[in-house]
Amino acid sequence: MKRKLIVLIVILSLLVSGMLIAIQGEAFDKESASEYIRDSISETKEITDWYDLDAVRDDLDGDYVLMNDLYEDTEGYDELVETEDGWEPIGDGVTPFKGTFNGNSYEIRNLYINRTQTNYVGLFGSIEERRAEISNLGLVEADVHGSWYVGGLVGYNDGIVSNSYARGNVNGETRIGGLIGDNDGTVSNSYARGNVSGDGFRVGGLVGNNYYGTVSNTYMIGNVSGNNDFVGGLVGYNSHGTVYTSYTIGNVSAEGQYVGGLVGQNREDIENSYSRVNISGGDRVGGLVGDNRDNVKNSYSTGNVTGGTRIGGLIGDNDGTVYDSFWDLETSGQNESEGGTGKTTEEMNDVATYTDTDTDGLEEPWDFLGNPNDDEGDKDIWDIDEDEIINEGYPLLAWEIWSELTIYIEGEGMVEVDNEEVEDGWTEIYEDGASLSLEVFPDEGWYFEEWTGDYIGNEEQINITMDKDKELTAHFEIKTYDLTVDIVGEGSIEKEPYKQEYEHGKEVNLSAIPEENWSFGEWSGDNQTIEDTKSNETTIEMLDNYTITAQ
Repeated sequence: MKRKLIVLIVILSLLVSGMLIAIQGEAFDKESASEYIRDSISETKEITDWYDLDAVRDDLDGDYVLMNDLYEDTEGYDELVETEDGWEPIGDGVTPFKGTFNGNSYEIRNLYINRTQTNYVGLFGSIEERRAEISNLGLVEADVHGSWYVGGLVGYNDGIVSNSYARGNVNGETRIGGLIGDNDGTVSNSYARGNVSGDGFRVGGLVGNNYYGTVSNTYMIGNVSGNNDFVGGLVGYNSHGTVYTSYTIGNVSAEGQYVGGLVGQNREDIENSYSRVNISGGDRVGGLVGDNRDNVKNSYSTGNVTGGTRIGGLIGDNDGTVYDSFWDLETSGQNESEGGTGKTTEEMNDVATYTDTDTDGLEEPWDFLGNPNDDEGDKDIWDIDEDEIINEGYPLLAWEIWSELTIYIEGEGMVEVDNEEVEDGWTEIYEDGASLSLEVFPDEGWYFEEWTGDYIGNEEQINITMDKDKELTAHFEIKTYDLTVDIVGEGSIEKEPYKQEYEHGKEVNLSAIPEENWSFGEWSGDNQTIEDTKSNETTIEMLDNYTITAQ
């Protein structure tokens, strides 16, 4: 027995020694050792339905991977989501999620949360610790309502959110964001689309409150509204946090002060970002930032700006520093700004405005793709479409994805894209993540057969998301009808042309030929199509299935 015990002790000692070596020079403590052991022995758990997703709350330190899309008809939805309060967020302010969740590029659809008296609301209520991460996950058609710390994906983030998005509606009181309500961690390569609203403070299209957090390579497209202070198209309040290489498109409105197309109030760094948002607010309202207390660099805005006092095309009120940044004098409706330089639309569409240091307001050139504009080596932060199609000719971030949609039409019918008629061969360019509605309308005598190309199906109305170049063909087929001829008495009927089925609108000549000692009386049956029922020769236009009898 003693020998077995000694052997066991030796084995355990060797295991611990191996673990210490694997920690690679980090100071040994219980937390790091425990984390290494957990990482070494943990198994990634697969999520295939809503019951599996709900079970994540039973092990908040675990590692998870989504194996398929979750829909309304996925098992567990009725019991866990389609309820009075809706989905119960995973993790909260006391017991946050501390594991990893890999969405595996799948989507969770129709998330519904109605917990207006609850804090830490989202698919995940709260995630914390440096290891906690949510990645590669999409929310579609989300409808989320909470109180404080409310986001479509995460209510409060002190971990990592990457390569993820939320599309839908988010509403709450304070610290409300389309993707994340309150961010103290890292958000990258992510976006939100839809409508975000808050009755309290710190409301943002992507992040409501960014405190010591990092937001980079992100965007928001949609509408943001607030009934109080600190409202921004991307971030409501940015304190000791950074916002890099991000943009907004849409509308922002607020009744209070500190209202900006990108950030409501900035107390740290904003760099290489832009806003194409129309803004209205009370006091301290700006096309990019409502109130700036620190640094803004290499950024621009184009949206219309209206408000009460301290209104600016780029910055509403400025106690910080603004470097090499611009706003559109024509589209903003503002000739003044507390920082930045106003330009005409033509100048805003000209790469020289941002790269030629002889330009008024530019001290250091921006870094654009290609020579001679690669002023910072191979960073290649910005790009511009000289044809003024992509982003309407304004600079865009080099990481942005713009995709081309092409529609072809075969047969006779009409296609509408977002309620606008398009012709055969029509092409348009859309930003990454754009959701489009396509609907078909067959001409008279035709029917819709199917979609082919990058979408296959026979639904007359479909929704597609632009995440790559796509070509779709709408196939219409002409209707065909049966013509049945019967005879009462003795005789025959000749059809010209002779067929069983005829295409819509085709004319068919009928001749009734009586046998000897018989005479033609009249046509009966579907004889409303015949002008003279007493004539033994007639012509029928095929608009339906017909049965004609010769008497």
